[in-house]
Amino acid sequence: MVWWHLLRFKITNPRERSRLLRVWSKTGDLKFAAISIYALRDPDLSVRKSAIESLASLPDPGACEPLTLLLKDDDDDVRKLTAETLGRIRGPNSVAALVSTLADIHPAVRQAAGNSLESNGWKPSNAKERALLSIARGGAATVWREGDAAVEPLFSALEGNTAYLRRNAVTALEHIGDERAIGPLLKVLRDPDMTVRVSAVHALGKIGGERATLTLAVLIHDASKHVRLAVADVLRKNWEQEYTDYAIVLLSDADFEVRLTAAEALGKSNHPEAVDALVDALTDTDADVRRLASQSLGRIQDTRAIAPLVKMLADTESAVRHAAANALQIIDLNWRMSDAALEATPLLQQALSKREYWVRHAAAKALGHITGTMPEVTKEAPPGCSAPPPRD
Repeated sequence: MVWWHLLRFKITNPRERSRLLRVWSKTGDLKFAAISIYALRDPDLSVRKSAIESLASLPDPGACEPLTLLLKDDDDDVRKLTAETLGRIRGPNSVAALVSTLADIHPAVRQAAGNSLESNGWKPSNAKERALLSIARGGAATVWREGDAAVEPLFSALEGNTAYLRRNAVTALEHIGDERAIGPLLKVLRDPDMTVRVSAVHALGKIGGERATLTLAVLIHDASKHVRLAVADVLRKNWEQEYTDYAIVLLSDADFEVRLTAAEALGKSNHPEAVDALVDALTDTDADVRRLASQSLGRIQDTRAIAPLVKMLADTESAVRHAAANALQIIDLNWRMSDAALEATPLLQQALSKREYWVRHAAAKALGHITGTMPEVTKEAPPGCSAPPPRD
């Protein structure tokens, strides 16, 4: 009579085929398993799912091999259902197929494969299998403890369908530090998720070397300020002179943290263009950027920076003034006798009579750096002055 049920199954519509599979599975009669195995190749997705579910109730060992083929199906739910069903039907090749499925791109499929393997008493036999199982359980962030054996399993996790998984895989590869990860991590730089790209930038900065760092430079125009900041940080830590042009671009970034990091990085440059860029940064709207630009100019020790730095002695922020004074001392111990200092002195003396308190205070500080003696400034601002007192 099975042939009659099969004929009936073939000539009906997908909805009815799914219904028949559900009805037959409830009977527990293994004679219907053959029809369910046949239905695993059905062109309709819902029918294939019903066939897989029915075989979970009709555990025919002959279904193992056809089921393992569905572990490569394009549909995530089909692969998940298949992994779950193979846990109920033991076959000669099902364990090997499920172990391979631990590297599936979908976390639910990996978890189903891991659960099925463990329900049948399977235990990892080596570090690579332990790594695969750990990733399937959601432990990609800590799988680095398995060492080099975890590298290849983590590559599959880099293609996972959740940003959380991909980010944890990148972090684990950074911990391991294996150069085999450079190529896969470079591909992750195109990840749609900003946090994953940031993690990949830091990982490549740690293990990628100069070649990878130069590749990262293409991200200086990334839409995310966090990615651009990560790139600037890697350039700063792994500095090579050929990074100067990239750091100069980042020094004009819209985000002040990116400019801060670029200003610090350029202090390691020996290119004349770096001095010009840092001098321009002395007029930045952010005081910390001006401060770091001053410090970096001091590290470079180019005398062209003396005149711009003398002007910074009258900056509104004390930290900037101090950084400029220190930089001038590093560049030239006799900077006070420079043309720039001599030209600035009468202008600063005129500023002592300005209405705004902070202007007079800054001018007095600057004169103190130049002449060695700070003029006395009235502590209380003139009437009607709305400007705040200095921060130092």
